[in-house]
Amino acid sequence: MNLLSIVIPVYNAKETLERTLVSLGKIEQGSRHSCEVIIVNDGSTDGSMDVVDGHKTLLESLNYSIISQENRGLAGARRAALERCEGEWVFLLDADDELEFDPVPFARESPDASALTFSVIFRKDMGSPSRRAPGHVTSDNHLDILTARNPLTASSLVFKRNKIESPFDEGVPALEDWLFWLMNPGLFENVKRLADIVSATIHLRAGSLSQNRPQLGQCKQIVAEKVTARFGNKLTTRQRNNLRIQSYVGTIMRGEKAPLRRFTCLPCDPLLYVKLLLYSSGLADSIESLGLAFTRG
Repeated sequence: MNLLSIVIPVYNAKETLERTLVSLGKIEQGSRHSCEVIIVNDGSTDGSMDVVDGHKTLLESLNYSIISQENRGLAGARRAALERCEGEWVFLLDADDELEFDPVPFARESPDASALTFSVIFRKDMGSPSRRAPGHVTSDNHLDILTARNPLTASSLVFKRNKIESPFDEGVPALEDWLFWLMNPGLFENVKRLADIVSATIHLRAGSLSQNRPQLGQCKQIVAEKVTARFGNKLTTRQRNNLRIQSYVGTIMRGEKAPLRRFTCLPCDPLLYVKLLLYSSGLADSIESLGLAFTRG
């Protein structure tokens, strides 16, 4: 069995996919026999697979396979890959991002961990990079942290496949990783945090799905509904209020009015409450400067 499966969803990524595939060269020769790469062609129509064909020499050394399917979105592509992969560990890498390290030695040295978390670098439109450390999510604070915000990106974790209880939800076209973390508390049973190591560079582009505020708002509402239904009476009052606020923020992001009772959701996470106040006041653009970017749950 492979130690590690790297999952790369591809949808019309011809312009960026080469950068992603070349970055796989950071995996050392001694690690490649323990690694598989699963590329999901999620209904691409732009010749993305020609880019894959041009890098077969590198990919063959990593035991790669391709899944071709009609477009199902990022969640559907990841879900298909997780149903196929054989690795004990999983790493998610998008087709416009770059791998920055060899994850195999870290997985090999941490047999008892449920997940390993790393820092990532964000770069917007090839501007100056910014580094973000992973949030310290554990089994004890899982719902406290993740109902309030998503301090993790898809590529900031290497996680155990056997800890997955709920697959990626295809009904959520954005914020799908946030919902995945929320629905799979087992991933955080024994987390090893390696904030001094950078796992990936995340390239943010203007006009991408993550910049579509109305759709993000709708997805935020869906996430809140699904998590409330999933955990029910296990939620504390604070966690339940966090989810209510998330839903109210989502309503405002969609250009609709949230009910006045939104301001009565106490106790709750204080930073999330500030986020609600800023959105309610029409000051959403101030959120990013406070480290509360609306793209991250």
